[in-house]
Amino acid sequence: PVWFVCDGARLFALTDLHSPKIWRMRRNPRVLVAPCRAGGKLRSKPVPARAEVLTTTEDLQRVQRLLIERYKISYRLVMLIYRVGRRLRGQRSVPDGAALAITVE
Repeated sequence: PVWFVCDGARLFALTDLHSPKIWRMRRNPRVLVAPCRAGGKLRSKPVPARAEVLTTTEDLQRVQRLLIERYKISYRLVMLIYRVGRRLRGQRSVPDGAALAITVE
């Protein structure tokens, strides 16, 4: 599961640039998307979509701004806990980011 936001006809999400999902999406941009609960349990049947990996600072800032507008305090709180956890494990507090632009087919 990922935090997502709709903007126009596309869904956007942020993730770590070095995550396995980015590697897979660059190899094959065809994905399945479905709404799910916080624990990952699907709420409806997956539908086919096409994913594009965006890495420019401009795109990352835009998606971050959209996520904050949608989720407000809950997004900020979860991201704070995430950064603290990374720092406690000796990792950079913010990984190299990538934005996913997903268009449902």
